[in-house]
Amino acid sequence: MRSPPSSTSRPTSPQAGQISQYLAAGYFYGASPSQVPGFVLGPTPNVNITWETATTTDLGLDMRLFRNLTFGLDVFRSKRTHILVPPNEIVPLYTGLSLPDENLGEVLNRGIEFQLGWRKTVNKDFSYFINGNFTYAVNKVLFEAEPASVPAYQRMTGHPIGSFLLYQSQGLYQDTATVNKTPHPIGSGAGDIRYKDVNGDGQINALDKVRTNQSSTPQIMYGMSLGGRYKGFDATIFFRGQAAAQALLQPGGLNMAQQFFDGRWLRSGDSKYPRTFNGPTNATYGSNTYQSNFWLLNDGFLRLKNVEIGYTFGREGLLQKRRSPPRASISAGTVCSRSINGVPPSIPSRRLPPHRVRCPVLPVATTRNKEC
Repeated sequence: MRSPPSSTSRPTSPQAGQISQYLAAGYFYGASPSQVPGFVLGPTPNVNITWETATTTDLGLDMRLFRNLTFGLDVFRSKRTHILVPPNEIVPLYTGLSLPDENLGEVLNRGIEFQLGWRKTVNKDFSYFINGNFTYAVNKVLFEAEPASVPAYQRMTGHPIGSFLLYQSQGLYQDTATVNKTPHPIGSGAGDIRYKDVNGDGQINALDKVRTNQSSTPQIMYGMSLGGRYKGFDATIFFRGQAAAQALLQPGGLNMAQQFFDGRWLRSGDSKYPRTFNGPTNATYGSNTYQSNFWLLNDGFLRLKNVEIGYTFGREGLLQKRRSPPRASISAGTVCSRSINGVPPSIPSRRLPPHRVRCPVLPVATTRNKEC
């Protein structure tokens, strides 16, 4: 059993700077203006800049039972303070000043991990093993220096890092009459996404975006490996997956996922995707490309990550002189994947601050160029 609470620090971003800087510039003077070299005051320094601090507690338990069963459990909590964030104060433009970042941000990360394994040797010719792991980790911004003018429903404080700020979809417009009697972006028509007027001002604008508790960082990750050995042959299979993650998959111009084209709105009653490829070409760049929860997809998946089969040669004859017998194997990576939303996942890496490193997965779809 282990319990190593600790407090560590790390350098902050160098962009804040601790010294004044003067940057080369120029000014124009005279009846026939010509540029005269000069200097302008650069970024305002922050002489009080300090390191970020992380206070971490990790309670762990490792056990072995019945000689074959292993179990591991970790419960962790990490609080980061003094994170560099932009200040919420605003200075008049005539001062020529831009305020530096300050050590104001705070983030809390906590979660649980456990591993379970079974390994057994049946006889000299046959043995097998099964291992599984599960992680649940969440984070929350405790303080972000946000301007007082930001509405409460848009604030980052109290939500996960990277949480989405999205327009709220109410489905698709099915007819022009409904468009005309509801607040809508300019140019909206039948087949376009209908957005909620969150603040009730009769307009659809940036004030109608709402902060969600969802992000692309998975809260749940899991994996399983199993394998065995029979005489000289051995095999191993490895699965991994994630859940409680979201991804924004939406059109951006005329290069679009094929599924948006196949499921586009064509007539009243269609409701899967908007009129992405329908109507004038410029409609493709309209309000349907706003970041909204209409395009928010469940990014959970299960992947058969690796399969390996091998054979270890015996120690007869000359092979007895070797320290270890030779082994031949064949393996395949990412054999198949099963995505909850039906979109094949890829695997870009990303760091989950502040305590664990995870590999969230975003979907990728084939694209098709179409002209309206």
